[in-house]
Amino acid sequence: MITTHTSFFSGCGMLGCLFLLVFGAHPLIRTLAYRVFRLTHLVAFGGLCVLGMMHHRHFVVFYAVVVVGWMVERGYRIRMGCLPVHVVSVETLTEHLVKLRVEPPYKVSTLLPGQFVYLSFSKSRMARWVFSHPFSISKIEKRDDQEKNTVAIFTFYIKTTGQQTRIFHQLAQRERKESALSMRLSISPPLGLPILTLAGEGYGDFGVVVLIAEGIGITPWISVLQSMQQQSVSTKTLTLVWTVAHLGKCVYSYTKK
Repeated sequence: MITTHTSFFSGCGMLGCLFLLVFGAHPLIRTLAYRVFRLTHLVAFGGLCVLGMMHHRHFVVFYAVVVVGWMVERGYRIRMGCLPVHVVSVETLTEHLVKLRVEPPYKVSTLLPGQFVYLSFSKSRMARWVFSHPFSISKIEKRDDQEKNTVAIFTFYIKTTGQQTRIFHQLAQRERKESALSMRLSISPPLGLPILTLAGEGYGDFGVVVLIAEGIGITPWISVLQSMQQQSVSTKTLTLVWTVAHLGKCVYSYTKK
């Protein structure tokens, strides 16, 4: 029998939001239509909050804490992401791979290997907020600027599969330095807490380390390898297992660049 009770419709709506999350999180959707991936998650999140509070009053307390935390994080990212980003260099390595080096608009005091940032290539402020892409920081360099201040340089390896990254790849292919360096990019602060134990142990605290990556997934391990090389570690044996579809071009791009 069909009921008109509010809990029935709100519960069905929450179930629909969960199905929407599952659909939008499919790897094919995330790879080929990143905007659909982001929009489905934002719509489903908003729907779960509204319908959950309609379903039962206990959801009000639960979602209030979640929404406040989310808004604080988004507000901090928007404030940092709207600052201008200095593009140091951009280079096409292969037909689907671009190397990007930028100087972040903030001071980097501590950076954990394996962290990532959100990058946006859009000129629209709203699009930069909604459709920014997460990219792993592959390498961190430090140099002195004209005022003798130490600045950080982030290196990214970007696989061009979506619409925005393909446009970015086409711009890099023009080989016109003035065009590349005039691009308007936005960047978030480094995110993620890549620690291995609750005690805060890192990769270098273990005698044997095994790293496994596939394709572009090697990018966070590059920063891990760099960190282990520059610091005193307890690691005696390190094994890297990396699978790639096109061995020659891909390996040459990462090792030579």
